[in-house]
Amino acid sequence: MEISVENTGSLGKRLKIVVPESQINEKFATKMAELAKQVRLKGFRPGKVPSHIMQQRFGKSVRAEVLGDVIETSLKDALIKQELRPAGFPKIEDVKDETGKPFEFVASFEVYPEIELADLSSV
Repeated sequence: MEISVENTGSLGKRLKIVVPESQINEKFATKMAELAKQVRLKGFRPGKVPSHIMQQRFGKSVRAEVLGDVIETSLKDALIKQELRPAGFPKIEDVKDETGKPFEFVASFEVYPEIELADLSSV
């Protein structure tokens, strides 16, 4: 996972996060395998639906669910790694999900200001 931080103002930050396609594909395959065990379709025994039919019927929704999970976990990891404290929920922008390329997105948010206390020992 690649992370780049950009300052957009005194408190504004933008994180550009790039997640490798292999990580997305691995999570997608795991989620489809879990779903294949539970799906019941007419003409097939429970849990015996062919993978290409699973892909046709449920591929887009499962991929959207996986990408949502990846955005959530990678953003959380990036904030911890960069030691940023967002002052609200980040705005997710510029989501690029193309086959054969890494998954990219940008998160914009404001952080809490750094406050340094003055020396009060002489008071």
